[in-house]
Order: sequence, then C-alpha cells, then structure tokens
Amino acid sequence: MSRLSIAVDTKVRGWRKTAKSDWGNPPETFRLVTYRDAETNIVYPLVTNTLDLPARTSADLYKERWQIELFFKWIRQNLKVKSILGTSMNAVKAQFWIILCAYLPSAVVSKVPVENQRVVTTYIIDIAAELVRARRFYKLFDPPKQENATQNGQLCLL
Repeated sequence: MSRLSIAVDTKVRGWRKTAKSDWGNPPETFRLVTYRDAETNIVYPLVTNTLDLPARTSADLYKERWQIELFFKWIRQNLKVKSILGTSMNAVKAQFWIILCAYLPSAVVSKVPVENQRVVTTYIIDIAAELVRARRFYKLFDPPKQENATQNGQLCLL
C-alpha cells in the first residue's frame, strides 16, 4: 500500500523548450502533483505530462523510479562504473550482470575472516577460470577420478 498523501493535483500551462525551438511552441498542459512521503515526511513536487493517470499512481511511479536512480547511483559510487555503455534493454542487463559477477566475489571475500581470505580468493579464481572453459560448471564440484587420484605419490586436484 502506498504511504504517500497527495497534497496538490492540478493542471498547469507552460512552455517546453526543445532543441528545435526557442520557446516558440504553443503552451502545453502539464500536471503538478505535490505529495508527502509518510516515511520521511518530505513534500515532493512532481511535474508530468501524463494527464490520464491518477495522481497517486504518478507519485508512486515517480517514487519507484527514484529508487532505481538511487540504485544506479550506488553502482556508480561503489562499483566504480562511470556510465552504462548501452542504451538497449539487453545491453543494460548484460552490463548489469557483468558488474554483479565482478562485484559479488569481492563482497564474499570481504565477509570471510582474514585467515581464510586467500583460500576463498583462490577458489573464486578457480571457478572463474572454469567458467571460461568448455566444461560443465557442475563438474567443477565432482571428486577427482580414481585413476587420476594420485600421481607420483601425490594427490591430484584436477
């Protein structure tokens, strides 16, 4: 349930400057929705050209979009991503998953006690190396084959 209260919902007329015009277009109708967020008790003004949605829906959509903007801000600040390279949905998703695949191992290592970080880091590197090989990922966890279990009196890992 939405925790927003609508304070103002009115239509306003104004001009929108575009790249091709110098305020020469006729005025357009916009909608001014002012809402109070019950969680933070902050009043937000929202100007939109979407006139057919209820005011609460416009406010909810804006708030959800703002959460997405905050998420991308977090990615830029914490994962050192300067910009999203693609503009299509597929390109954004691909870059997002690549970023997560690069970030999550380091997040895992940072949660491991210091004395075990080298072992975990080595294991993560081994997993990454296996992912680029033409082998099935689940085979990485199989025990070594018996015929290759020892070589020159030593146990074989792979």
